[in-house]
Amino acid sequence: MPLSQTQLTAYLDDELTENERLQIEHQLAQSSESQARLDQLRREIAQMAHALDCLGPEQPPSAWLAWKRLRSHLPTASQPAPSDTPDSPASTSAVWESPSLLTTVRERIKQPWSTRPPLRQTRWQRKLFVGAVSTLLVLAIFIVGALLLGSPRTPLSAPEPQLPPEAVPVAATFSNTTPPGSITRPISTTQAIVALQPISQGAPFSAGAIGHREWPANNLPPNAIADEVEAIGQVAQTDIVQGQVIVRDMLAAATSATGVPNGDFGYGIQVDPQGNTTANIKHLKTLRMNWVKFQMPWREVEPDSGRYQWTDWDTLIEAYAAAGLNILLTIADAPHWSRPPEDSIDVDGFPQDAADYAQFVAQVADRYQGRVQAIEVWEEQNIYYSVGGQGRVDPAAYTDLLKQAYTAIKAVNPDMIVVSGGLAPTSAPPPMALDDVAYLRQLYANGAQPYLDAVGAHPLSFANPPDAFYQGGDFDPTRGYDDHRSFFFRNTMEAYRQVMVENGDEAKAIWPTDFGWAVRRTEDPRFEFAQENTPAEQAEYTLNAFEMGQTWGWVGPMFLGNLDYNLTAPDTGRANFGILNTPTYDALVTRGLGHQAVADLSPVAAGSDVVIVLDISGSMAAEDFAPNRLEATKSVIHNFVDTYQDGNIGYMTFAGQVVSRIQPTTDKELLAGIVDLTKLAWDIGLDSGTAIGDGLSEAIDMLQLSPANRQAVIFITDGTNNAGQVEPLTAAKEAAKLDIRVYMVGVAQEAPARLVFPDGRAEYRDPEIDEATLTAIANATGGDYFRAVDAAALQTIFEQIGKDLSTP
Repeated sequence: MPLSQTQLTAYLDDELTENERLQIEHQLAQSSESQARLDQLRREIAQMAHALDCLGPEQPPSAWLAWKRLRSHLPTASQPAPSDTPDSPASTSAVWESPSLLTTVRERIKQPWSTRPPLRQTRWQRKLFVGAVSTLLVLAIFIVGALLLGSPRTPLSAPEPQLPPEAVPVAATFSNTTPPGSITRPISTTQAIVALQPISQGAPFSAGAIGHREWPANNLPPNAIADEVEAIGQVAQTDIVQGQVIVRDMLAAATSATGVPNGDFGYGIQVDPQGNTTANIKHLKTLRMNWVKFQMPWREVEPDSGRYQWTDWDTLIEAYAAAGLNILLTIADAPHWSRPPEDSIDVDGFPQDAADYAQFVAQVADRYQGRVQAIEVWEEQNIYYSVGGQGRVDPAAYTDLLKQAYTAIKAVNPDMIVVSGGLAPTSAPPPMALDDVAYLRQLYANGAQPYLDAVGAHPLSFANPPDAFYQGGDFDPTRGYDDHRSFFFRNTMEAYRQVMVENGDEAKAIWPTDFGWAVRRTEDPRFEFAQENTPAEQAEYTLNAFEMGQTWGWVGPMFLGNLDYNLTAPDTGRANFGILNTPTYDALVTRGLGHQAVADLSPVAAGSDVVIVLDISGSMAAEDFAPNRLEATKSVIHNFVDTYQDGNIGYMTFAGQVVSRIQPTTDKELLAGIVDLTKLAWDIGLDSGTAIGDGLSEAIDMLQLSPANRQAVIFITDGTNNAGQVEPLTAAKEAAKLDIRVYMVGVAQEAPARLVFPDGRAEYRDPEIDEATLTAIANATGGDYFRAVDAAALQTIFEQIGKDLSTP
């Protein structure tokens, strides 16, 4: 299997352990394709270094001028003719396809000239710097994405027209247009105007390309450009201060053929409507999701013709709408009274008369005006189990259903966004299914385009990373579910986009209304592929998929499937996709989602910034503290968070590896919520173990950018170092060099303690704290070692540390 871009970048950036490096080098020796990609990446880095060296201090540090000069030193990218088949690899841009280079560009453009680091950095320097700009991730992606919008008539090596002095900055105004959703703030005048081909006010801008990714085409709203400026081209007005890419405002404000905004990119997740509403709203707030999806089975709401059961749905929708969440309802599953007699009632199916469905969804749209923002018209209608049985997959029948539903919805609620039913990626032949890309083409051929505001998709990726791209053959002979393009997230999304572009519908967005990676939790043979995904892979793939969707520029809200079915329906297939109490949930919380990432370091210069590191290995379930070591420690941490006023607080958990982390912040509510959600490693599917060195090393990284006068780590554990890559004393020496004080806290009584395992077994275990190592770490950094034998002692220790941190 060829090495991924991420692996190659990590190899060049020296971010691997010695064993990992040896493995990569072995794979490079075995794969000429990987070696060729590595050589290309090296050439890109050399080009980037040369180009960036040309950005001297005499040049204004604006994104436009920086990229203009950069592009003049890069060779013209190869742009092969588009293929007629969606499975063919699309053209790429060397710069765009290199995440590490994008990071470098972002760093060099955004930092003052006098403080710019060299292109290649040491591990500690790089982590220090990358952390500084992590909160600018969305800005960077959109800036670079916008800046790569170019005219095929202008060679990259040719000089580009200089902007008139009065054109920088130009204030874009929306006096006649108010962008929808959350974009309501006044547009700042501190903007960089970037463009590669002339355009006049209000003129259309053609479909450009960001690497192989098509950029949406639409008309600019009135007054988008204050004055006609010949040098302004395909729109790229970027608010550098606030990180809002104005071009996206324009696209959202512009209208589709139906007069309805496509909607901005957003973060969403499916939730069981039968779940705990209060708890789930809190979870969505903690995850910083702004959309929620519910499946509304028509047969449950209207079990008999004309008899409705709205009460539970009224309560549910009112609660989520009151919490400020946007709601998508997926409405399918016709009641038996509406089904044709030849249908198999063992599966879902269409009504015999599409008008019955249209009448029902119109009632929903009317009843929930202002509270439900979007309706998905059916789902997976290219598979037999959604349309009444084998042999009943019929794009023409669905097109009729969609047309009638759309017309009825718009008649009562013109603002409701109508999403076509997400198709199931499949290679199954008729009569069981129809290839999803072929199905989508038939929808357009049948005239569906005016009757959808967005195209729904279910881009499941089975056991493959989201950025993997299938080009034929067996992608990885050691694994299954990888010998057809339907097993790949990226293939599905880009194939659908290609169909939309072919049909002149590129102004609309694709809404992934169900995506995710399953981890095997049930014995359902349909989810055999899930055993090939680890919890850690589920977390990484999910974050990467959200980032890809945001980067593409033609994706609307993405709905992860799902939050809580692993708790509410543990014996169903959906349970395999649930993220509650998993590393995926922790990763979404602690690493954040795009522009909604965890709060930055606050500008607190006085006092001490501190990172609390908590051991969540299985031994923390010991009951010598009431109710156990973990819960008692969480309570004490809560008290510390509530009372500490002298700096930012970060939080990290670890077991045999670092599990989750939140950068130092003053957001006490956020911290309290994440501490509440902390669980033992074995409760979230991770192996136990105690990687003290790794935990301390990561905590040090988290404090690299602290603006405070002093930095400290409070490290709580009940064990001895038996996992991880970093030796504890090595990490301690690094902390000492950086003047980071470490307080080590051992938690355990002297006597054996009762420990209950997940399977119900109980045994008494002697304490295993390595006090000699913990003391050595504390002494090496100017900190202290404490031993807590109960919750009261632990509370006293934290109070003492708090006083110490508050003392100049």
